[in-house]
Amino acid sequence: MNVQTDRQPAPAGSSQRAKQDLTPAANAARREADPTTQLSQNLASLRQAAARLPVPGGFPGRARLLLQLCEQLQQHRESLMHAGWLAGYAPWDQHLDFDAGLAAVRQLAQELAKEWSDAALVVDGEPQSLDREGRYWAAQALTRAEGVDVLVLGLHRPCAHLLLGFSSAWLAGRACLVLCPEEHPLLEALMLALRRGLPHGGAVLRSMVGVDLGLALAQLQATDHLQVWSTPESTDRAEMRWEQLPGCAAERLLQLAAPGLAVLDASVEPGGPQWQRLVDLVALGVLALQGLHEHAVRMVWLPREQLGAFHQALQQRWLAWQGCHPARHWQGGADAVQRLRAQAWVQDALARGAQGLPGDPQGPSVVQLRQPAGGEGPGLAPPPLGPVLALWAYDDVADLDAALQALSKGCRGGLAVLASEEPEHRRAWSEPLARHHRFLHLLDARPTQPADHEQTLRGAWELLAALDRSTVRVTLKSLLQPCTVLAEPVPLGECLQQYLPGAARRELDVHPFRRCFEDLAVGDSLLTHRRTVTEADIAAFGGVSGDYFYMHFDAEAAAASPFGRRIAHGYFVLSAAAGLFVWPGEGPVLANYGLDRLRFIQPVGIGDTIQARLTCKRKQDKPQAGSRRGQGVVVWDVQVTNQQGETVLSYDILTLVAKRPREATATA
Repeated sequence: MNVQTDRQPAPAGSSQRAKQDLTPAANAARREADPTTQLSQNLASLRQAAARLPVPGGFPGRARLLLQLCEQLQQHRESLMHAGWLAGYAPWDQHLDFDAGLAAVRQLAQELAKEWSDAALVVDGEPQSLDREGRYWAAQALTRAEGVDVLVLGLHRPCAHLLLGFSSAWLAGRACLVLCPEEHPLLEALMLALRRGLPHGGAVLRSMVGVDLGLALAQLQATDHLQVWSTPESTDRAEMRWEQLPGCAAERLLQLAAPGLAVLDASVEPGGPQWQRLVDLVALGVLALQGLHEHAVRMVWLPREQLGAFHQALQQRWLAWQGCHPARHWQGGADAVQRLRAQAWVQDALARGAQGLPGDPQGPSVVQLRQPAGGEGPGLAPPPLGPVLALWAYDDVADLDAALQALSKGCRGGLAVLASEEPEHRRAWSEPLARHHRFLHLLDARPTQPADHEQTLRGAWELLAALDRSTVRVTLKSLLQPCTVLAEPVPLGECLQQYLPGAARRELDVHPFRRCFEDLAVGDSLLTHRRTVTEADIAAFGGVSGDYFYMHFDAEAAAASPFGRRIAHGYFVLSAAAGLFVWPGEGPVLANYGLDRLRFIQPVGIGDTIQARLTCKRKQDKPQAGSRRGQGVVVWDVQVTNQQGETVLSYDILTLVAKRPREATATA
């Protein structure tokens, strides 16, 4: 599946060289080139392509292109699935692999298209003032970081992992090299669709088959990133080179090697809601997914008196799921290499005094450990990826506390699950679990609705799918280059394409709510007329809202309060401010999209006079294909002051604003 990049125009004077490259001898040499040379050439070519990759529309533009690609993949779903069926791809695999991966990418792209601006620098959080006068500001910004994402796939859920891994690289503006263990018709078809469906997709996406991971690790540079979605055959060689990798890449490998951990408290009753949820989650990861999912729980710590009941519940769940479509198609999920590794770990555990528990000969191996695996000091390593489950039974809370404090500090796992009905235990145990895992799932004790086996299986799967999306979000942020920008309001606002307090404003002669999206500019401002708050205002608002809080109506109690007088409702001031700046007539503003950063700073009393200033803070385009009249979101900075010029209310309001009709735009 070594797909070549899109053809680029040959540079001037290169015709003789191209002619030489097309000779039979040169073609034979290329076919016989060793994997190290091919890998080096692919990485060099991808680094050059990523450095020249244009960024139309910034981060939201790439997210929108990704959404269009998702629609194309959905339209060609049947032809892609036909390629998968030729490789033995089952219908349920199709749903939980291709469909689940496509849905996760679509949701991620939709979120980022709304959240991120089209500026060259994406603001991570709100800019902060460095002094009281607001003369200097600082903003944490994210921008593109050149480099190549090396995406290592396995044969388990290949479509979902390819879609999620490539999407993070594409959104970050990076090139991607996909390493696959063997030829796979569905992956070949999906790779071709990705290359054709995105601009310059052929230049920034390549793949290789059967490349040893050790070779790839040896050629990674500091700007490159490694995404491992399955354990390749060269794990041992990879372990020897972890220290040579950038921190994020090394952490990714360590997380993959570390199994998910579930902790069961004695307060959880067998058969209860938390018990059932934990059994479902463990059974999904170890039984149905054969322990190959990154977040599969492969270690469970539980009270000794509940060991037998928990093991029996797992076996019953497995027998029940064998009649369902998911389990029937997942039984062959673990390849021979993973099974051999799991068997070797089991033999090592038994040699160290562990006890094998009875179960289905075709199912996973379940062992009871004498002590928790993976603690500090020499001892048994955590169970590897594969169909194996390690149970450790503790005698009392003190044993569990000691085991949690001894969690390995060199290996940060993916998922930790805590099942406890004691609030004190949840508070005490959540800290060490969160310190050593990227995700902590606290099980709820609320009763669950009765469901059949497929529904419970799907519910447990949805949790793992949510963890996949979260992992891609974290990975995406690590692919971007952070930078703290320090500046005065004007240059910082120009760089971030947003208004900051203290920057210049442009007073408009036309109400801003009468302007279309294209006609508004950051810094456009309106200073409203004034309004004096009266006794009737407070009485009327209390009657409409039903808010008769004593601070608004009890003069004696209000006089004894820190305010010393009756004050108006905060939400009345908010509503009155809207009445000051809203244009009542028909216009381009379609809707109030929401409020952010709302703060009631000073009280407003009877007789106080308020005034509002509305300033265009930020604009975000929302292209809509096929629409006659597009729209965008405008974020307005609203500052409400009293008669002394003191700010009493501050917030951002988001409005949905229409663009000019396309006919009018074309005429103009």
